Amino acid sequence: MLLSYGIITPITMRGQSPAFLIATSGVPTDLRISGPGYFVVRDPSRGILAVTRRGEFNLDDNGFVVTQMGMRVQGYDDAGLTEIGDVCISPSSTTANVVNFDVEGDGTIITELSDGTEAFVGQILLQNFKAPANLEPFLYATSFITASAQPLPQPAPPGSQGLGSVVSGQLEFPTPLLSLSPVHPASPNATQGVLTSTDIPTDLAIVGPGFFIVRDTNSSICYATRAGAFYVDLHGYLINYAGMRVQGYNDSSLTNIGDLAINANSLEYTDAIGPAVGYFIDNYGNISGNLADGTMFTCGQIVFANCNAPSLLVKTNFGLYSMTSAGGPWSAPSSPGSTNTGWVVPYAAELSQFDQSILDVRQHLNFFLAGPIEPTTNQTDLAILGAGFFTVRDPVHNVCYATQHGAFQLDPLRRLVDGNGYRVQGITDPITGTVGDILINTNGAIALTNLNPPGVDIALYMNGVPPPTNYNTSVYAFYFDMSGAIYLQCFDGTVYMRGQVLLQNYQNLQALVPASGQLYSNLPAALPMFNNGVPGTFGLGTILSGCLEYPTTNTALQLPSQTGLRLLVSGLVNPATVEASTDLISWSVVGQVASSVLEKAEFFDTNSIWSTIKFYRINQDWYSFTPIKSSPISVHKSEEEH
Repeated sequence: MLLSYGIITPITMRGQSPAFLIATSGVPTDLRISGPGYFVVRDPSRGILAVTRRGEFNLDDNGFVVTQMGMRVQGYDDAGLTEIGDVCISPSSTTANVVNFDVEGDGTIITELSDGTEAFVGQILLQNFKAPANLEPFLYATSFITASAQPLPQPAPPGSQGLGSVVSGQLEFPTPLLSLSPVHPASPNATQGVLTSTDIPTDLAIVGPGFFIVRDTNSSICYATRAGAFYVDLHGYLINYAGMRVQGYNDSSLTNIGDLAINANSLEYTDAIGPAVGYFIDNYGNISGNLADGTMFTCGQIVFANCNAPSLLVKTNFGLYSMTSAGGPWSAPSSPGSTNTGWVVPYAAELSQFDQSILDVRQHLNFFLAGPIEPTTNQTDLAILGAGFFTVRDPVHNVCYATQHGAFQLDPLRRLVDGNGYRVQGITDPITGTVGDILINTNGAIALTNLNPPGVDIALYMNGVPPPTNYNTSVYAFYFDMSGAIYLQCFDGTVYMRGQVLLQNYQNLQALVPASGQLYSNLPAALPMFNNGVPGTFGLGTILSGCLEYPTTNTALQLPSQTGLRLLVSGLVNPATVEASTDLISWSVVGQVASSVLEKAEFFDTNSIWSTIKFYRINQDWYSFTPIKSSPISVHKSEEEH
């Protein structure tokens, strides 16, 4: 493409990609529309309808065909093809189980049952529009239906009324498009910006016109913001980086608006046994938490405010807007979930609303992202699959540290220690439940059986060591199960339970202070949640022996550049890299994106020189059965703009 006078002009190139790519997966719930049309999907919690051409569906626990967001595909949901509703492959007329199913070109679904019979369960329908540009974009290639888009009177079977057919086992992906423009100084108002995906559940972005409301606890003054960089403080409140509390319905009945807390102790919850050990924020701002005993509860719901004249707003530190000055009047707080308010997007950031003060605070926060887990050859290497920390004790200073890095070994006295010689903590005596330094020997162990533990290859742990003289009581091998329990195998075949590695989690993660070697100190101030945290219980993860979790860091966010060239990529489905070149031979990376919430990403080339031609291309990672595609373009500025 050629940029001249601000207009993008296509350049015909050999091997140029089509408007979309077709990938064959063989998965029956992967559906492609060959021709015009859209799948219709419904949010089961709100009843809201939307459309999409992205047929990357799956089956939920009840057999409904759903999108990645859990929206249910619509069609005739009965064998008589009379009722339009949620398509389900589990026939209600029989108790037999579905062992296989096929989606035909006309959308009909035929299931093969465990009793050898077939059942016709319904038909997927499609919708089409005379003015699809007027659809209201939502998330993950989904759009809301509007009257101005001029839909068909009702969805129709594929292959009818000019609609395309359905192809099962294939997916359609758009070819990414790259548009270019000179960077202009950022406007101070609160217009919708590009969303960047993050790994932080309390990074919340907004799609739509709404604003979060935060309250200064010192002055009780409320501010509006679209910079949804939040975290949970030691009291369980959801706060921004300036310490202001996010506002919303803070009771389980969603009637009272105030400071939002993700903490069961702040609710009218009679069975609460402590702080929430996990939580989830959905697109409607609903916050669901789970207690240490596995009980789920409603924490509350984030509310939005709308501004009558957002172009008049002036952003201040931490991305805040005054709700008492220009830009009013402000609407009364209301729930997200409509085109009038917008939607909450967790794990995302609208960087155009951030400022340097937010990034300065962010670099000092603890997020503890899960890293990749890889197998090792050392059985004392332990990884946590899920939440939690190991506790290790410095025996010299009697100080405990938290760590998620389980590179452990046995010292000469058969204590389980880290690389510093700090001793892993857990149950050392399964009879008394004593907690202390874990030892791998038979003292205090409980004899279980004279049979080898299931799934344990004793020869794997021999390492060529011959049996000692007193073989009846000597440890031949040992292993850890997923609950952290330690089992010993002796030479006489006896199996003992020696102890158990325990885990811990903390209510105030921000109080943990980084020490050396992936250790964290200041544990009492971080408010430990458990006395004895057994892996696999109370929201804690499980233990994987012979594996290590390798550390990962939160991707450093950068503010949009104020100079150079802006590259906006649309139709972005998979991880991609944007590269630049001046000679089409040597390419340099402009930027990378792991995923995109709205299928858009923006990059900035601050080294762009207008006096020379420059080329750009997109390398996008596709499924293994699809080749990597590249789309070179060239950019230059006309003589009048030099």
